[in-house]
Amino acid sequence: RIYQWVKNLLIFVPMLLAANLDYLSFKNAFIAFLSFSFIASSIYIFNDIIDIHKDRFHPRKKKRPITCGEISILQSILISLSLITLSIFISLSFLPLNFLMILIFYIFLNFLYSLYFKKIIYFSLIVLSSFYSLRIIAGGEATNLDISFWLIFFSIFFFLGLSTMKRLGELLQLTKSEIELAQRGFKIRDINSLKVLSVFSSACGCLLLTFYLFSNQALMIYSNPL
Repeated sequence: RIYQWVKNLLIFVPMLLAANLDYLSFKNAFIAFLSFSFIASSIYIFNDIIDIHKDRFHPRKKKRPITCGEISILQSILISLSLITLSIFISLSFLPLNFLMILIFYIFLNFLYSLYFKKIIYFSLIVLSSFYSLRIIAGGEATNLDISFWLIFFSIFFFLGLSTMKRLGELLQLTKSEIELAQRGFKIRDINSLKVLSVFSSACGCLLLTFYLFSNQALMIYSNPL
């Protein structure tokens, strides 16, 4: 699912916010983007293998290549391992060691999420939102830029809001029986709670961004914070 690579553009956020647009930063960020994208694709393959039986009852996911049998599980495993190997090779060859550590932690956390965490309501949302924040942190390590606590906390709240809306969207699209088959932990009764959490988290993220724009740090970087 190459269209999902758009999420990895978050790797460019640290260099853009720091107005550090030199060639070396862009090159390292682009290499990091490729490395993270290959990892992301390998994890999507792993997830599709794990969820193959549940996805066959999903109105949209049942059309995925692995789920409908266009690609065998063995082929899928080989492709996934090849992508992981390629990603780690790129990281070792061109990027700082800290970036590789984040990459390995991202892989490990995704496997735990796919096998266990996705079934734990609300905690699964925190883990899901952390995947986005890790991309920003990885971008900082790739370009050798410090990530401010403003950006970290903004991303935590903002992406928690997005993750909540994603789960809410899935609940609203599925029937009660399809929700039970999905085994995500959430039920119909959680819809109102998710609505409140999505608005609250997003609002907290926007509020933090507003505070940042009037902080001394923003005044040092931007000639016109507004």
